Amino acid sequence: MSNSRSTKLHVAMFPWFAFGHITPYLHLSNKLTERGHRVSFLLPKGAQAKVKHLILYPNLIHFYPLLVPSVDRLPPGAETTSDVPLPLRGHLRVAFDQTQDQIQTILSSLKPDFIFFDFSPWMPALAHQIGSKAICYSIVTPATQALKVPTKKKPEDMTVEDFMQPPTGYPPSCV
Repeated sequence: MSNSRSTKLHVAMFPWFAFGHITPYLHLSNKLTERGHRVSFLLPKGAQAKVKHLILYPNLIHFYPLLVPSVDRLPPGAETTSDVPLPLRGHLRVAFDQTQDQIQTILSSLKPDFIFFDFSPWMPALAHQIGSKAICYSIVTPATQALKVPTKKKPEDMTVEDFMQPPTGYPPSCV
């Protein structure tokens, strides 16, 4: 890839199967295509029909349909979080991870320069394998993500001074 400003990139998008994730990925896709870059968007077929109207540059954004695998307790035909009751969303997560072979097949043939993802921890290894760069594009704020990280101390044991200090080992010495 040259450093020239005229270099056009091919970018792949693989967001979590929730419209709150898909929509920001489409907005980013529109911004990239506004500058002439091509975008390949990997998404369940049913979800594609619901968001196609958001595409500003249909000649530069191409959808690649995914089949959401059948998973025990996942309602038949479920493709996004809006199709699944909250208590069953973990099963959609399992199905999402089971799309890995489909994703690998599609991306191996496309060979994009970059792959944007948010909920697939296996994506960086896959991207490396096909010669692409993986970019974790999280639409969730760092503060919200931090709430899910387990702490060694229980918050009720922590003082104000404890909160003012970075956690032990952060930042790591290898950075």
